[in-house]
Amino acid sequence: MPKSAVVSAEGIAIKYKSKYGALLTRTTERGFVIRKLTGPGGEIRWSAPVFLQGSAMGAGLSGGYRKSRTCIALANDQAVQSALRSQSEFGPCVHFLLDMNGTRIKRAHFDSSDQASQTAVSQDRHGGMTAKYYQVDAAMVDISVEGGSTYVDKDFNAAVYGQGVTAEGILSGEVPPPAEFQLLYTVLQQFVDETPSPVVKRELGASGHGARSIRSVRSINMKSSPEEGTALPGVALQRRTSATPSVAGIKE
Repeated sequence: MPKSAVVSAEGIAIKYKSKYGALLTRTTERGFVIRKLTGPGGEIRWSAPVFLQGSAMGAGLSGGYRKSRTCIALANDQAVQSALRSQSEFGPCVHFLLDMNGTRIKRAHFDSSDQASQTAVSQDRHGGMTAKYYQVDAAMVDISVEGGSTYVDKDFNAAVYGQGVTAEGILSGEVPPPAEFQLLYTVLQQFVDETPSPVVKRELGASGHGARSIRSVRSINMKSSPEEGTALPGVALQRRTSATPSVAGIKE
């Protein structure tokens, strides 16, 4: 994810998804959403994470595995709210994820920077504007029908922050982030310090109770360079007896 995408975003969603099976497939997903907060003096900080989870089941001519890591720049307030909405999906899946180059078949590995020099900002039906960056590792042939859902993990959030804490309260800064996320916040602060100009310009909307709207959006450069593109630290989201997530090291 380019540093400029982080600096211009209202929030960030990070998701990890894995899919395994043969004929019957199971997909599991873990992730979290954080929001940018601005203090009275203009200083920028980030909220504690709201944890998400999801699962899906599929049936068909399928076999193999797929693992993906996705960073989503949430460009406006509507996108932050959309990231917290429960989502259900049911429909066909058609994927052929194998590397056929060379003399033998190998697992496929690709990321968003391989697809194009730039990634476009997309808009959902609620007005949320996002830019997605991903890495996929897979060896799968999948022709199936799949159904599943993604939602806020209220039980895990309660285990981390205590009972009675809402997703809105977490994103507004009511609770401190887990200590294990300190590395992530350190990297985000470095991005803010090193990138003075935002990519996405925001203006107050003319209507809608003062809600923000995007007046102009420029495509975000996907080319990774030492100055522009740096990977965010990985965060392992696993249920443990302490009910606290752990943070892995920075990956280039």
